[in-house]
Amino acid sequence: MRVVGIELEPHAFRLVVLDGTARRWKVVGLASETLPPAGEGEDPQAALAAAVENAFRRLKAPRDPVFATVPSSECVFRTLLLPFKGEEQIRKVLKFESEGHLHHWNIDDIVVDYLSLGEAKGQTNALVVAAPKEVLKRALATCEACGFDPQTLDLDATALFNAALQTGALPAEGGVLLLHVGTRSSLLLLVEDRALRHIRAVRAGLDSMSAAVARDLGLDPESAARKAAELESGDEIVVDFEADARGDLEKSPRVLEQGLVAGRREELAVRLAHEVVRSTAGAALQRPPSSVLLSGAGAALADLPVRLSTELGLPVTVFNPLERVEGPIPENDVKAAGPLVPAALGAALKGIGLDATRIELRQEGLRFTRTFDRVKLPLLAALSLLLVALLLENIYLYRKVHDRLEPSLRTLVEVATGDAKNLAKIDTRPVESIELRKRLPYLKSQVEGKLKTLREKLGQGVDQPMSALEAWRLLFDKIAEVKDEIGRFSLDDLKFDTVPKPVRGGLEDHVEVTLSATFYGSAEEAAPHYDRLMAAIEAAPWVAPASLRRPGIKRPPDKEESVAEPVKFSVIVPGPKGGETP
Repeated sequence: MRVVGIELEPHAFRLVVLDGTARRWKVVGLASETLPPAGEGEDPQAALAAAVENAFRRLKAPRDPVFATVPSSECVFRTLLLPFKGEEQIRKVLKFESEGHLHHWNIDDIVVDYLSLGEAKGQTNALVVAAPKEVLKRALATCEACGFDPQTLDLDATALFNAALQTGALPAEGGVLLLHVGTRSSLLLLVEDRALRHIRAVRAGLDSMSAAVARDLGLDPESAARKAAELESGDEIVVDFEADARGDLEKSPRVLEQGLVAGRREELAVRLAHEVVRSTAGAALQRPPSSVLLSGAGAALADLPVRLSTELGLPVTVFNPLERVEGPIPENDVKAAGPLVPAALGAALKGIGLDATRIELRQEGLRFTRTFDRVKLPLLAALSLLLVALLLENIYLYRKVHDRLEPSLRTLVEVATGDAKNLAKIDTRPVESIELRKRLPYLKSQVEGKLKTLREKLGQGVDQPMSALEAWRLLFDKIAEVKDEIGRFSLDDLKFDTVPKPVRGGLEDHVEVTLSATFYGSAEEAAPHYDRLMAAIEAAPWVAPASLRRPGIKRPPDKEESVAEPVKFSVIVPGPKGGETP
């Protein structure tokens, strides 16, 4: 399965393509781009859409499924103690319980979701997320302009945590601070024992630092951003102490610029450190963070981890999730883009079933719908109109055909009525009370009834009773065939009984024959003659198989003839049945 995770900003995007399942997956595509400020008359959304379209095409990434994020800086977070347990119960009352803590918003204008922080005594400690619907609509409009419809909208903060957890960057025990320094804002995530405990979005990022540098040096925003990113920790700021003694006016411009930029970086590090201290104190963690994982555009500033480590007194490590996963991504791209894409990676992981927070902001009227779900209502309306049109067309055609055929039908009915009355002697008086189009079927049924009656009177079409005459003929024909081989004999008794087929199973209609005979001559002569006759009868095709019963013959004392015991067999009479003519 191939999925796409994407993080969109007004002037930048990060895109990750995953291939695989929750058991085994790899990163097969990667794109990260920051666009220059739009010029006069240019549409920034159109430029972003063109850049995203190019990235999809270059990476051959699918347009569905896509999983996107929205900025946490546009949302509000509250930690609430809910008097319920169980997701179903909580979701029923979540908006109602949150309304009193979101005074500056109308509850109908926001989407609310939550992350459970723990349960105790029938209550749930929940981190509640509130996102304005207008923000979500703008995000979906941007996605639509870029040519895709995301199945889910996640927070960039929870997607960041998901990426850190699924790539094994979080220790099993202890506290960790995930610090994502972006261009417009920064995210502070407090994690304890691999569980997310606190989220805070701070409106302080590289843009605020660049804006300060722009004011200090009188530069445009693009040049100021470039200047702010130029200073590296390895750069040596050469200070001429004699010149320093003569005053700042005699210092070189490069030294002054470096000092200003370094000061603004220091301000950013100090502000972020203060926000971390405030968040940690407010979260009341049992295990405060013992290390910091730094990601985002700020991770590209080589001296920022050192400055943050100094301010916080904690080790700071750059978080690059791509170094922990498989994939055919070039090493240079992994190193350059890895710290920028954890939110996009976390969103993509959600698409293959690896979702640690289950935050979903596409709710209520913003829910994701498949293409068919979007068009099925208009399609149903169109089909209904089509059916109505077809019905009206059929009514029109029926009336048109009826008006044209009625004179011909009336003439045909009159002719049929006369023939039925004159030829079949049918009483046609009831025909006048029947609807015109039903008169022909009525006349047909009356004529067929009359025809059936006539056939019965003529003996046609009725079953004739079974007769023993044919069985008699077959038997004597067989005796005539073998009479020269069986010597002199006499028939003492001959009986024919017709036997119909039983209702359930048994032999079909047949004639049961009982025969007694006397064979003249010595015993040595009579016995072969008897056997020859019996063999001829048994071999006849009209004798039912295994129906022949012959007890044998015996010679009474002082008699010259041998008397055969009564022989029984069944004859299946062949030939026509019922009223068929042979």
